[in-house]
Amino acid sequence: MAPEKIIKALQRAELKQYKVVGFSDDPHKIGIMVYHDYYGPYPDREAIHKHNTACRIAIKNGLRFEQRGFYTATLIYC
Repeated sequence: MAPEKIIKALQRAELKQYKVVGFSDDPHKIGIMVYHDYYGPYPDREAIHKHNTACRIAIKNGLRFEQRGFYTATLIYC
C-alpha cells in the first residue's frame, strides 16, 4: 500500500501530525506514525477520537495498526 493514499486520508481527517518511519529489521518496510499527544495523566476525548480515526483509516485500507505509548500515537504499517 502506498503511503501517499494514507497521508491524504489523514489530511482529510485533519490529522496533521504524522511522520513516515522506517523499521530496523526490514529497510523496505515503512509505516506512518500518527501523533495525538495530550496533556495530563489520562488521554482526553480528543486524543481517543484521533486514535480511533487513524484506526478507521487503517482498517478501511486493509492495513495493520498499533497504539503507541498510552494513546500518544498510532503506528500504521504500510
